[in-house]
Amino acid sequence: MYSSVHPEEKSETTASSSGITSTFHGRIKSITSSQYFDSFILVAIILNSLLIACYDYTNVNNDYQPSVSSTRNYIIDKCEIIFTAIFVAECVLKIMSQGFVNGKNAYLRDGFNLLDFVLVLISLIGIIPGVPNLSVVRSIRVLRPLRTLSKVAGLKRVVNTLIASVMDLVNVGVLLLFVLTFFALFGVAFLRGLFHYRCMLTPFPVKMSVDCRNATDSCWDNFLLEVVRDPEAHRCLPYPNNDITWTQSSSQWYVNGPQDCVWPIDNTDMRVCSTSSGGFGSYTCSRPGNFMGEENVSRTCGSNYDIFGNPRFVNSLDPFGFPRLQSGVFDDALNWGYTNYDDFGSAFVTTFQAVTLEGWTTIMSHACDAWSDLAIPVFILLVVLAGVIVLNIVLAVISNSLDKIESSLTKDKGNDLALE
Repeated sequence: MYSSVHPEEKSETTASSSGITSTFHGRIKSITSSQYFDSFILVAIILNSLLIACYDYTNVNNDYQPSVSSTRNYIIDKCEIIFTAIFVAECVLKIMSQGFVNGKNAYLRDGFNLLDFVLVLISLIGIIPGVPNLSVVRSIRVLRPLRTLSKVAGLKRVVNTLIASVMDLVNVGVLLLFVLTFFALFGVAFLRGLFHYRCMLTPFPVKMSVDCRNATDSCWDNFLLEVVRDPEAHRCLPYPNNDITWTQSSSQWYVNGPQDCVWPIDNTDMRVCSTSSGGFGSYTCSRPGNFMGEENVSRTCGSNYDIFGNPRFVNSLDPFGFPRLQSGVFDDALNWGYTNYDDFGSAFVTTFQAVTLEGWTTIMSHACDAWSDLAIPVFILLVVLAGVIVLNIVLAVISNSLDKIESSLTKDKGNDLALE
């Protein structure tokens, strides 16, 4: 049996259908490429982000997520459905106008669209009740403000610039890592243990009181006054504080082990100091001090560790309420003991702190007091190399990447105009 439809009529029907599809596709594309469409979505993202920030976390459920028992949370949850619908509609329209995967300008070919797509999927999952690990899924909604990156041209350009700079910045990072490692090793070699030295009120460590074990008790001041007046009667060990003939294993503080002793510190003087065996620093505690009415108290530069790093005392919490070995550095003026060159890790962090220019002059002054004035050119060199030169190299790399992106955009616009 032959078809009653004439070939010319069939061709006209196909052409008409194709024209309708093309017109529909064109209208959708004009909508998604409209500036008003992007502005509407941007406003929706901002409002949605503000709503997420307004959750009442004083009312939470068993998963520590905002509970809908709160009126505010209930309203925000209902608004969440509206915003999710808006974002889903945006995603569908863009997929219809650009294609999903296939094609040069397909939706998922753009990294920012991929981010949007993932967040939309998470939002859809988040509004489905009873989904396993729902609290985790709902928590990821805080990433929604990231969608503004794809809506604001300036932000998008900045992010693209940073992404394009990654490989070059890796090389700069390796250079910075080398500089930090070098100066950290230098600090370990020459400044190890020196930031623990403080001006002490007695020439040597003294035995802890048997009856008074808490520094907040009134008896503690009487105990300190007693040992300051007669330190020899309370001497911890009958050996010198340090001896150049000792080794780490022959040091009497190692041989006898940590003692139940303490070395009273002059807490009116927060500078670190230098000993003849520790360095040639500019501060040696030679000036007598005053303590509880006692004038001209002779002070000694000392540490809770010997020159080899052996602890002199047991590390109990009495009498200060914090580890006894930290008594020399546990103060805000000394960064609670975190700023030191005792090991590579601590030295690296301290060096990095100096590079950020956060309190680097304080670290340098500690090094001058405990070690030598040679610390001045060392720290200036560190700041110039890592804090100034490397930083400017980073800025130059980012600027170069931005120039390349601007040049590429200009070239693409030129090609588009030529095609038109």
